[in-house]
Amino acid sequence: MHRRVWLKAYCSNEHYNADCDFAFVDLTPEYVDRILKYHAAFEKAQREFRDLDQMDFWDPSAVFVSYSALSGDELADEGGRTPADDLYDHEMAIDEESGWSKPIEVKEEHCQRTEIDQLVIRHDCVKWTAYPKHCDFVVDTASISIEELRRLAAEMSVSAKQ
Repeated sequence: MHRRVWLKAYCSNEHYNADCDFAFVDLTPEYVDRILKYHAAFEKAQREFRDLDQMDFWDPSAVFVSYSALSGDELADEGGRTPADDLYDHEMAIDEESGWSKPIEVKEEHCQRTEIDQLVIRHDCVKWTAYPKHCDFVVDTASISIEELRRLAAEMSVSAKQ
């Protein structure tokens, strides 16, 4: 079982984002467990080194996508709102909990090529960063709280036992 988390993306270049408007990450129980272990290592290191702000790990798990991947008419609800509208308002959505009318099928043409992809661990959250190919700026996702990751881990654990 996995949960697909959709996140709003931000860009260090205010004029151009290389069509990296949103990102999704497929969270499996094993991947969430690994992230939580990274977080435990971060907390241990931070107790010794108080000036430690974050830890970065090489990780290409976030897939950055263009606005058009989440804004098509076929994805709009009766009021005309699309998943893209929801993410602009709320920054994060989990497929099964989003209230979206149907799961999003991402076309290859909407996925952006990135490099130097990383998972960033902070004291209370995680996020993903990357450089779009052939660009000299960074895109990063909205954050997911550690508490939210623990909640997802517990839900996936219960589902796996059923």
